[in-house]
Amino acid sequence: MRIKILGCSGGVGAGLRTTSILIDDDILIDAGTGLGDLALAELRQIRHVFLTHAHLDHVAGLPLFIDAAFDSLVAHPLEIHARVETIEALRAHMFNGIVWPDFSKLPVPSAPVLRFHPIELGARLEVAGRVFRPIDVAHSVPSVGYCVEFADKVFAFSGDTMSNHTLWPVLNDYPKIDVFIVEVSFPNRLQTLARTAGHYCPSSLAVDIDKLTHDPDIWITDADGKNQKQLTVDLGSNFFGLSVSPDGRYTVFVSQSGGPAHIWRMDADGGNPRQLTFGKWEINPVFLPGGQWVSYAELVSGKGVQRRIPIESGTADVLDRADANGGIPRDIVGISPDGQLVAFIPPRDQKTPNKGKQIAIARYDGGDPIRVFDLPAEAAPRRMQWSPDGSALTYIIDSGQAANIWSQPIDGSPPRQLTDFKSSTIHYFAWSRDGKQLAMARGTGTNDIVLISNFR
Repeated sequence: MRIKILGCSGGVGAGLRTTSILIDDDILIDAGTGLGDLALAELRQIRHVFLTHAHLDHVAGLPLFIDAAFDSLVAHPLEIHARVETIEALRAHMFNGIVWPDFSKLPVPSAPVLRFHPIELGARLEVAGRVFRPIDVAHSVPSVGYCVEFADKVFAFSGDTMSNHTLWPVLNDYPKIDVFIVEVSFPNRLQTLARTAGHYCPSSLAVDIDKLTHDPDIWITDADGKNQKQLTVDLGSNFFGLSVSPDGRYTVFVSQSGGPAHIWRMDADGGNPRQLTFGKWEINPVFLPGGQWVSYAELVSGKGVQRRIPIESGTADVLDRADANGGIPRDIVGISPDGQLVAFIPPRDQKTPNKGKQIAIARYDGGDPIRVFDLPAEAAPRRMQWSPDGSALTYIIDSGQAANIWSQPIDGSPPRQLTDFKSSTIHYFAWSRDGKQLAMARGTGTNDIVLISNFR
């Protein structure tokens, strides 16, 4: 399966084309102005178009394409696959006999050059060995993304979307994703406009991308789609952590290129990759305040040890050392946004080994716990998140019937429930940087019961 990006811009101008992706020689995903760069002979080979939605930047090339290839489409009609709402929009506003001829009735209604096929969300459709799976996504109009399967390869395209809970579970359902293209249409300074228009900006995508359990290589691109550059190439899994320095100069990530997981550093443009750690297994790198040190967890003799290492490389410090001030605790689950406090799971007291779940906070630079909070048995402290303003610890409580997010103020005030879901579990969650939104992955689990007879 060959994938060619014909256009990925939201508008036109010198060198800019709107969204259109060519699969092999005969299938398009979206029909923006990018398809206008194809030669007439290439246009005549296209037999299927899978549309994500009805916005003009994704369909603008369609009417002129059909007009140009009309003669070849008489014998082999163009098959348009789209949501019912998208098809209705095209019939009413494009192929309506006013803006453009209704090619679904030409040259004769019984044998038109254009045929519409409504898609069913989640249902797979095979076209000459390539299997298309439409995924419902959140946009300002009804929209879909697509997973395209061929042999053992999977290509995923988000289409236009903003933060959602439908795309990521489908992606995670695959054993691997070989290529994943996701849109980011607005800069962070326009995040309010991005939400209104139904698009990602870098900060909202950063929250959602944490839901992805796959380990694709990392790419960077300008917001207009130019200057694409792959940052990691065959460096193994990137699943176990990724962090960008406060000044934007460096990215740290986890690579398993040599087998065990280690922390690597690279420049923001992907250059100068450099291995920072050389232990048995290191994961979860996080830049500490100031950006001069990276905190991470190392697996030593079956136990997790929290360490930090200078970003310019050097000797790692052990953060769980026992010193005169009590040391920094071992089982760290989060560092406060200002870098002053650390949340951790306190060790069990040998006198009360059956004591329930707890989470504690202490000063990052050492000392005894400032507070220890008792948690319900249903709480998940290892998935704890600091609130963006650093005033509370937020965590999941799963009653078995439904999971919800709770907030424990660090001043000792009673915890309070933030969400009120009546069903489903919460796998992961994260805060937006302004603290106004919570992103989460929710779902349900299923189990099959199998009867085995004549067992010997």
